[in-house]
Amino acid sequence: MEVTPLFSKIYGEGAPLIILHGLFGMGDNWATHAKHWANLGWQVHAVDARNHGRSPHMAEHNYDLMAADLEAYLDQHNIESAVLLGRYKLHSISEQVAPQPTIGGDDDGVICIKLNIFEANGLAVGPVKRI
Repeated sequence: MEVTPLFSKIYGEGAPLIILHGLFGMGDNWATHAKHWANLGWQVHAVDARNHGRSPHMAEHNYDLMAADLEAYLDQHNIESAVLLGRYKLHSISEQVAPQPTIGGDDDGVICIKLNIFEANGLAVGPVKRI
């Protein structure tokens, strides 16, 4: 399995918060919120998934590969513990990638948050569930 190095913009310093965009999205879609959370003390990683935004566009594309890309990104940035935040909606990329066995498992220090409403600047807006 060949992983793809992911493009990201990193805002602020503090505990890592990894933002996973939705279908046809990119990390820049979250820039306003990323800056807000950075001001609250998070280190926000607005990541472009493979075949999205400024990350490389590859012939192979599936959720297992996207999860492997994200795991490699976490390793590359020495992130042992993080919060993954993504939109919770039918066909959302973040909904498919975050719960993969390599990401968000019981012992890997990653907490996954899925939001189905995103209209305010708070981190936990709308129903939240931990995976």
